[in-house]
Amino acid sequence: MKNRTRIAGMALLFLGMALVVTGCGPGRCYNKGVEKYNVRDYDGALGEFNKALSKDKNNEFPDTRDWIVKCHMGRGEKSYEANIYASVADFDRAVDEGRRLGASPALIEEAQRRHDDAVAERDRRARESKRLQEEAETAIAGRDYDQAEQLLAEAMEIDPRNRDTANLMNEVREIKRKIADSQRLVNEGNALLSKPEVTLRDAEAAKGKFARAKQLCEFNREANEGIVRAEDAIARIKRDAEEHYQAGVKHFEAREWSASVDALEESMRLDYTRNDAPQKLRKAREMLSAQRSYETCMDRAREKFAAPEPSVDDADEAIRLCDRAIDAYPYHDEAKELREKASAKREELLKSAEEHYNAGAAAKEAGDWKTAEKEFDECLKIHPRHAAARTDLAEVRIKIEHEEKVAELLAEGEEFLRLENPHNAKRSFQDAKRLDPGNKKAVDGEHRAITMIARFNQEARALYESAMDKIEKHDYHGALADLEKAVEKNPAAALYVRKRDDVKKMIEHAEDAEAFIAEGEEFLRLEKPHDAKKSFQDAKRLDPGNKKAVDGEHRAITMIAR
Repeated sequence: MKNRTRIAGMALLFLGMALVVTGCGPGRCYNKGVEKYNVRDYDGALGEFNKALSKDKNNEFPDTRDWIVKCHMGRGEKSYEANIYASVADFDRAVDEGRRLGASPALIEEAQRRHDDAVAERDRRARESKRLQEEAETAIAGRDYDQAEQLLAEAMEIDPRNRDTANLMNEVREIKRKIADSQRLVNEGNALLSKPEVTLRDAEAAKGKFARAKQLCEFNREANEGIVRAEDAIARIKRDAEEHYQAGVKHFEAREWSASVDALEESMRLDYTRNDAPQKLRKAREMLSAQRSYETCMDRAREKFAAPEPSVDDADEAIRLCDRAIDAYPYHDEAKELREKASAKREELLKSAEEHYNAGAAAKEAGDWKTAEKEFDECLKIHPRHAAARTDLAEVRIKIEHEEKVAELLAEGEEFLRLENPHNAKRSFQDAKRLDPGNKKAVDGEHRAITMIARFNQEARALYESAMDKIEKHDYHGALADLEKAVEKNPAAALYVRKRDDVKKMIEHAEDAEAFIAEGEEFLRLEKPHDAKKSFQDAKRLDPGNKKAVDGEHRAITMIAR
């Protein structure tokens, strides 16, 4: 039992020591290095193996040195295709490290063999790259830059460290860029010369583009041809511009301002460098504007002068427009001639207007208002600003308006008399007298209206007295009819109106009294004398003199006594 315990304790001690060795010593780094090597992480593996070597004081892992050499060889193999120079360096490092660390001779020999093979491959690639570069130089000499660029790309892929190839590639690409820019400029120049209407600016811009294209690529034949075409276009445009300028001058001298402006504008559009065209064009535009203003004024002046019924104002406006036309345009003979005609016409119209005014004044003096109105109106048609005619016309129209109103009032008064309405007739005749104090018809009409009013007043009085008699006899309806006639003949008599209203109330009371009398008779028939008595008394209160009510009341009292 004690032996078993001792054995178990020793086993635990050795297990703990093993864990210390593998967890903290070279063993752990060694194992990690192997793991990373197996996944081709040669840089990571090198780091772990170098750590293990530095910690392995007791040389527990003697093959660590071989693993370091293997890592360098692995790196060389890994970069062999992509970077032969790095591969040579890694194999060289493997040989050196193997010798320094005392690795396996066979392994060092293998590293040396691989190093020699890599050097041979490096030299072969350099030769192949040089051959492709030479082919590219031949293509450049033949201006086949696309082929040259392709060959140089292959050469750089085979030998990335060949500086000459890289420099030549840059030169080829720069040449291609210049050729492309040169061709773009040629295309832009051709587009400018292909415009429907090429100006001098277009042609000059095209020439500049062709010249820059030639600078970029001397052997660009299209650029040379473009320069020639641009120069021809410039010469042609200048000739056309000169022709248009000369045409503009001829039109200017012939006073054909619109055509002159068009020709000079075309000359300047074609050739902006001309110094003689702008001043001439400015003057032509001024004259064209003046001519248009002149023509506008003349058209309006002719319209005013040729009006169907011209007035002094039309003549004045025509003269004013002619003056404006003369001020606006130096070549104004027609305007002067029309102005003289308009002035003569104005004098003629003034004379005619004055004749109509004098005729109107004479008619006004004679009291012939209609004739005066017509003459003054004619005067103002011809001369709207004739102040005296306007004042006199207003006075005459007031007179005419009064005459018409007086005639209307006289007719109205006569109609009222015909309808036997003397009070309204009197007012109409009095209104006519107020407008025309000396009017005999108005005076006579008023007298006849007053006479009729006096007669109507007498008749109204007789009707009133008749109505009073009928009221005494309780003939209220007859009295009302007489009073209505009395009010109609004399509406101003307040007594008749008041009595008529009283009679209307009497009729209402009499009707109510008849209702009470009928009610009392019904009560008597039913032998209710007390109720009958009350009804007859109510009837007497409404119509005190009603005999039926008195008789009924007596019969009711008799029945009560019985």
